[in-house]
Amino acid sequence: MELRSEGMGYKKIAEWLRSRGHKTVRGKRFFANHVFSILKRKRERDERLQSLPEDRFEIGPLRIEYVERKLINQV
Repeated sequence: MELRSEGMGYKKIAEWLRSRGHKTVRGKRFFANHVFSILKRKRERDERLQSLPEDRFEIGPLRIEYVERKLINQV
């Protein structure tokens, strides 16, 4: 994301990653389409996380509150 915000294109970012020895998760060389897909998924994930509601919100008589998940029946 940082390189993209500095004005580098997807192809240049892929070349930058290859020149530093980085490989994809499957051990392949990086290409522009890989960089595009990774940044697209990151952008979508960030948007999804931003749209999460606050810890508590109310809709009429209904109140929803998020709590931390814990194991209830521990031995």
